[in-house]
Amino acid sequence: MRAIVQIRIEGAASRPFTVPLHTIDRRCDQVQNVGLALGDTKTILATLQQAFV
Repeated sequence: MRAIVQIRIEGAASRPFTVPLHTIDRRCDQVQNVGLALGDTKTILATLQQAFV
């Protein structure tokens, strides 16, 4: 299963756009079993920080 973590940014004067932060590929059949590893969260937070700087 593939889970994509993304952020959607909307401005009053501009069109909304989506920034993909991280893709998680796990061998599982249900979304409840995807989970996040510590490395995933560090990557997501680092990419999120770069998106806002």
